[in-house]
Amino acid sequence: MTFFSKSVSVFVYFLFLFTNVFTLSASNGKTPLQQKVSENGRLFKENINSAFLQIDILLKEAVLERDSLSELKLLERRCLYFYNKEDVNGLVIACEAFQKKASEYNNANSVAMSYVYLAETLSMNGLHDRAIAELDKALAALEKSNTKDVKSIYTKANVLISQGNIYNDKGNPKKAAERLLKAINNYDRLSDPEEIKQVNYLNYANLASIYAEIDIDSAAYYVQKSISLKPESYPDTDGMMGLNNLVLGKVYLHKHDYNSALRYFLGAENISDKRGEMLNAADLYKCIIETYIALGEKTKAESYRQKLKEHELNTLKSKYDSLHKVLKVPEAKKSFLTKYAGWGVAIVALLVLSVYLVLFYLKGKKPGKEQILPDVEEKYESLIDLIKKDDPAYFFLFEELYPDFKPKILSIEPNISRAEMEFCTLLKLNLSTKKIAQLKFLEVRTVQNKKYKIRKKLNIPQEEDIYNWFAAV
Repeated sequence: MTFFSKSVSVFVYFLFLFTNVFTLSASNGKTPLQQKVSENGRLFKENINSAFLQIDILLKEAVLERDSLSELKLLERRCLYFYNKEDVNGLVIACEAFQKKASEYNNANSVAMSYVYLAETLSMNGLHDRAIAELDKALAALEKSNTKDVKSIYTKANVLISQGNIYNDKGNPKKAAERLLKAINNYDRLSDPEEIKQVNYLNYANLASIYAEIDIDSAAYYVQKSISLKPESYPDTDGMMGLNNLVLGKVYLHKHDYNSALRYFLGAENISDKRGEMLNAADLYKCIIETYIALGEKTKAESYRQKLKEHELNTLKSKYDSLHKVLKVPEAKKSFLTKYAGWGVAIVALLVLSVYLVLFYLKGKKPGKEQILPDVEEKYESLIDLIKKDDPAYFFLFEELYPDFKPKILSIEPNISRAEMEFCTLLKLNLSTKKIAQLKFLEVRTVQNKKYKIRKKLNIPQEEDIYNWFAAV
């Protein structure tokens, strides 16, 4: 029984926390700042929100003490925070800061990891091929440094893990599994069996999450393998156990043992809530909805539909905000990151379509002439309904129908506000002054004033009909 097609990818976990535990565990010879950075790393494993609140304070101390290694660890941790929150807007900003300092300090491992987070940012925006290219740069940075320390082993493993994540995003879980298996085989140079055991606890959890999409029996095998490697000192609320619970829920869902499936899914949600993570939240909510429907619990299923809707809208808003910032950066000042991070934003709008019974299709377009499928009237009315409800999904669904509209407006006036942009979309829909006033509960005179301000802000000639102008955008 399947009520949802797979519209989201499972995000895998990185070895960042392990590298910090191993490299910061010994207290001998460490400064007070380094001790605090180490403690922050341990707190990050328990609750990322609490740990995140300390990062900026610790960063200031690291800069004052000129402790570049602590600074880089904290900058990387900030990237991981936004990754675990699925906050691409925050990740864009954090990644650029991390990449800048990693290059400045000429730290090969940090440079490579900055490419990893950049790749994840691009992949979240649908730019999978460019993401893979960034991971090639990460491997090149490691090869150029020719370092053989433990940190480089973990960094290379993270590159392989990220490759797996991105291939899974591309809809190629088999190749994703190959990359994760290669990551597992990357630890030949590690001498401590306990260390290998701990990192493979993470790797097998990741591998199980990928196999859950292609071979449920293999997923069941690898999830048990991960659980068997869980260190005794790790709490049951560890992030890997959250992922393992998600996979176990899928295993039981496949067997139609819905009560067991629900127990594991709710266990995964409980772990995510305690840790403050949102990683794989959409996938988890869809599984819970499917399970509640199978159990005949329609009210509970609906409550999770609302959670799913809110999560997807927050994710899409983050991507929108990311694109808005990118397009406001002068071309000469753009880094590689800010040039490309937001190009795929329109693609991710598909995530929200399963929540709404509205699906917009694009067809070939010529300048000034947009041809839409014959049922345009139905879709147009659905869009109008969203305006009436003041539903935040309106903006994202509009962008799916007119993906080039917002970038073109921003290229004319980068400082246009979100409210002004929304008003422009109403003009693009050819809504009359009276209709806009009716839908937005405004006075006709107020709408006329808004049209005048938009004409002035976008330098629309007085002699040109404003609706004709927007029709051509």
